[in-house]
Amino acid sequence: MIVSALLSQRFRYATAPAAITTLIELALSGRHWPNRSLFYLSDQRCSSPDEDGHGGHYPGHQLGVGTTRDGHHAALHYCARTPREVVAQSLSAPPLPDAPEIIYDAEAQEFFPTNAVLPRDLAHAAIAEYLRTGAQPTVITWQPAHIL
Repeated sequence: MIVSALLSQRFRYATAPAAITTLIELALSGRHWPNRSLFYLSDQRCSSPDEDGHGGHYPGHQLGVGTTRDGHHAALHYCARTPREVVAQSLSAPPLPDAPEIIYDAEAQEFFPTNAVLPRDLAHAAIAEYLRTGAQPTVITWQPAHIL
């Protein structure tokens, strides 16, 4: 399986465990703030269609990662079309005291709810699980979300 990561609007790919860990660390570093990073797991590289709408491949599920500028916290967004439609955001219960704001969509100035903010190590574990299974991670709790 191939991991595709969209970091600051640029695709990067990995298959080896060390390279996958590097992609996770890059996404959580805060270097790509205020943009969300997106992860996909598929049998082929993910790509965007060209200007004419040709090409492009997405597996029908993704894990989005927003971080604080310093990379100490993250919030996750999972969506899948199959086998059943799921749109969820991470849930920190109880919410972290003084949880920082994490941008969901920089252009629209939309933020993750504060109860979606996770410590970096827990976000890392959830991303790693998704990149092993391609399924919604079970290492964290989720709450229903809407596509903003």
